[in-house]
Amino acid sequence: MRISAGAFSDVGRVREVNEDAHLVDDRLALFAIADGMGGHQGGEVASWTAIEALRAAVAAGQPINDAVQQANAAVLERAAGDPALEGMGTTMTAAVVAGGRRLLLGHVGDSRAYLWRGGDLSRLTEDHSLVEELVREGRLTREQAETHPQKAIVTRALGVDATIDVDVYSVEVEPGDRLLLCSDGLTDMVRERDIERLLAGEPDPQRAAERLVDEANEAGGVDNVTAVVLDVIEVSDDDPPDPAALAAEPAPRVPRPEPAPDVGPATVEVPRPGLARRDPRRRPPGRAAGRDPRRRDRRRRVVRAPLVLRRPRRRAGRALPGGPGGRARLGPHGRGAHRPRGRRPRPDRAPGRDRRRGARFARHRAALHRTDRGPGRGDLHHDLHDLHDGPDDTVTDDDRAGPRHPRPGRRDRVSGATVPLARRRRRAELALGLLVVVFTAGGYVLVALADGPQLAAASPELPPDLWAFLASVFGIYVAAHLAVRRLAPNADATLLPLAAALNGIGFVTLSRLDVALETDFARIQSVWVAVGVAAFVGTLAVVRDIRVLERYRYTFALLAVVFLLLPLVPGIGRTINGARLWVSIGPLDFQPGEVAKVFLVVFLAGYLADKHELLAAGSVRVGPVFLPAARHLAPLLLAWGVALLVMVYEKDLGSSLLFFGVFAAMLYMATGRAYYVGVAAVLFAVAAWFSYLVYDHVQTRVDMWLDPWQDPLGRGFQNVQSWFAFGTGGIAGTGIGLGNPYKIPNAATDFIFAAIGEELGLVGTLATVAGFLLLVGSAFRIAVDAERPFDKLFAAGLATILGLQTFLILGGVTRLIPLTGITLPFVSYGGSSLVANFVVLALLLRISDHSARAAAAAEAGRA
Repeated sequence: MRISAGAFSDVGRVREVNEDAHLVDDRLALFAIADGMGGHQGGEVASWTAIEALRAAVAAGQPINDAVQQANAAVLERAAGDPALEGMGTTMTAAVVAGGRRLLLGHVGDSRAYLWRGGDLSRLTEDHSLVEELVREGRLTREQAETHPQKAIVTRALGVDATIDVDVYSVEVEPGDRLLLCSDGLTDMVRERDIERLLAGEPDPQRAAERLVDEANEAGGVDNVTAVVLDVIEVSDDDPPDPAALAAEPAPRVPRPEPAPDVGPATVEVPRPGLARRDPRRRPPGRAAGRDPRRRDRRRRVVRAPLVLRRPRRRAGRALPGGPGGRARLGPHGRGAHRPRGRRPRPDRAPGRDRRRGARFARHRAALHRTDRGPGRGDLHHDLHDLHDGPDDTVTDDDRAGPRHPRPGRRDRVSGATVPLARRRRRAELALGLLVVVFTAGGYVLVALADGPQLAAASPELPPDLWAFLASVFGIYVAAHLAVRRLAPNADATLLPLAAALNGIGFVTLSRLDVALETDFARIQSVWVAVGVAAFVGTLAVVRDIRVLERYRYTFALLAVVFLLLPLVPGIGRTINGARLWVSIGPLDFQPGEVAKVFLVVFLAGYLADKHELLAAGSVRVGPVFLPAARHLAPLLLAWGVALLVMVYEKDLGSSLLFFGVFAAMLYMATGRAYYVGVAAVLFAVAAWFSYLVYDHVQTRVDMWLDPWQDPLGRGFQNVQSWFAFGTGGIAGTGIGLGNPYKIPNAATDFIFAAIGEELGLVGTLATVAGFLLLVGSAFRIAVDAERPFDKLFAAGLATILGLQTFLILGGVTRLIPLTGITLPFVSYGGSSLVANFVVLALLLRISDHSARAAAAAEAGRA
């Protein structure tokens, strides 16, 4: 008996990296597939490591059961040696000829083996999945299993425990039989009757494998797809004995499972426009799957869940040699593992050429260079540079263990490769900052020169402290710029100038109010700006790796609760305008909630990065949706409870709305489940209604929002005066120093936007709004470009803080929503808010710098 094999693997149409691996070794008569899990690096490393260990064990004469055990040990050992690979695992289905006409199968996970004989297809293996167990227990039918949301949860995989139960099947084959080893990317997309039709209609095994993969891609291709087709061919008695008979010991006979009934495939909901969809005629209702990475939770389950903040990544792979003396083909790294989508390999072309990406990838790479954005990035688990061994495809003996981190020397060369990008960004940052300094100084001069109608007749003189002011403003900005140049040279070039521009607008407005009210808002604000820049520099110096924060997420959660409840402590808590938000310790007054919001985002980002798949998949059915277990929701419900506690006891609607909005937004971005946002909105609405009924100052704000003219000289005076200010400003404004913004109560804090609208008009307010849009948009761009889940969610949470806080104050001033009493970031008068926002800015720049370095490392590895 002889085996003729054909194999093909493809990344699919949704996933960015092929985590499948396959092996066809004619010398050992060994054939296998492995479907990795754990992210774009962990998944492919796990599958490749398992395949190599399996081949080495079979070559050493071990039986298939022990060989799979060796593969499990190899995956565990590899993960233990690299923290970045923690949590990786893989499924495996392997077949080896054991002598005569007996074929041994070793199986772990949800990949499958099929036997096609005489026109009939039967499944040889049973899936190790939660849904399959429910089917065997009679709790689900086959039809229900195909549309169950927990279909992807695997109960057994390599790389989970030190010992693994391996299902071993002994199959007696006959000439003319055809066997199929395939990953779940094929069986989830293609019906079994279609698999039977394709196997029967294509006599060539290689062509059959390619057609199976193409069929899965045409149906949606939401996962990596791998197929290995084995044809059993009769040989004469004079042929030499099969060497694999010496490499595999006989295994106990395991009963063959009954063939599975023919069921319809699950449908997909492609998360990006432009990707192929499955034919609607073949779609049973109620099933949706997205671009879902895989990973395990602590109970050894594997789940899939989408994340909202993603962007496409180019496919990556590298050639690896075949087995010694054999014709092994490994995927995704081996010959024939990749090919450009839509093209079929030509028979007369070398297999290695079929996996080349072609000119379109070179054009894409060049375009990314022109925009200084680095390579496309989207997978959320590990750094791109972990995928590559170096600047070429040369493979050493150490490389056979799988992808690894760059050596320190290579890391130095990578850092050098980022110098042009860093210089361009820092030069642009310096130029924009100097422009901001000039405009801020110009506004300060106009405030000092404004003297009503006498200005035209008098001889204007420059303010005597102008040069000292210019030197201080210039020195503060240059200090921040030099800190970024030294500590985060590859970071985004727009965040710091935008923050400086908004801060300059606020400083000029405060200076104008000081002239009218004879206060010292501007002078005190300048001191807080210096303190904020010092905190900015200190954050960049201390937080060199943003991942350090993830390790202490529960500590930050505890600190957030402590800071939120600090104003309730007798003796130090203060109540202002009906809200108890302030803490007085000696001469220092500050709002601890400004610090708590950063700590809260650290906790939420760390927790959601670790649990977002479980929160998205759910295990308890409530009506039409599946909710996660209570132990996974408990920390998030605690966050909601703290926000409610702040609202009830501190009587502050604005801060609680900010915290709860950040919580709901991050939960949606982590899971992609809109019903979480709906539930959060309902819960907050209930709490807000309760607050309205209980607290007088909340009732006053809501009533004045609905109709301020019912008491225009009393409770509605602030709202009415702000509208008069906007109306007086018109399109171009009255001019700096020529309006009356000081007539608005709390114009330096809550209503500074109205003061800007009076003297700078619609043009000034639109410029301010545009500045915030650019600032928040740049922060979200940093989140999209980030590599790891924590970095991505942390940056998105910080961007949400800035955006939501801006919306709450602008919406309150313009009567879009009730007044909330929070400050406008970088613009309003307030020390604690200003310092906290500078810390947020530093953290965003740190994430941006890390993403740019990872992109440069990946690009250097491909060079």
